Amino acid sequence: QRIHFEACEYIPSEFKTKYRELVSRSYRKIHLKYIKVYFAEAACEIGMMQTPNGLFFGAPPNTSGKPSEKLLAIMKIAENPTASEHKQLRELIFPKVDDRLVNSKFSHIASLNTRQVLAKCRQERAVFVYPSDFPIISDFRFVLFHQFLPCRPPKSALSRRRTKPDKWDTLSGL
Repeated sequence: QRIHFEACEYIPSEFKTKYRELVSRSYRKIHLKYIKVYFAEAACEIGMMQTPNGLFFGAPPNTSGKPSEKLLAIMKIAENPTASEHKQLRELIFPKVDDRLVNSKFSHIASLNTRQVLAKCRQERAVFVYPSDFPIISDFRFVLFHQFLPCRPPKSALSRRRTKPDKWDTLSGL
């Protein structure tokens, strides 16, 4: 294309002059991650949204005719990236999520009834979870394991295994 553009007799000379001028300029390259972020945000601006099945139109588009503040910030950072602006870009792309939600702790946003269930589970003694487990596992798992009870395997399973356990404290079948 570069060779044809210069050699083609059908391209006006003013276009060739402008082309030579643009080619002779030195441009600072923009890192690919900034380009990807820009296009992802620009797609959101026209109403596209990311779903598990790919990109679809469905979000409300930006009809103001002006780029959103987020898109303007991305363009500014891409033009002159520094370490502090790189952090700012990361925060724009991945907004801060409450650590409680990241750790699957939802009691602060749950209904009153759900909070009461969680409080009751933390107070009652359970076989497979202890109150000390609550901070390190998700609320859902804590309540789920709180409901499990030890059970004996069926006799058919014991005869098939040719074993007789000393203690019945297992979750048979899990």
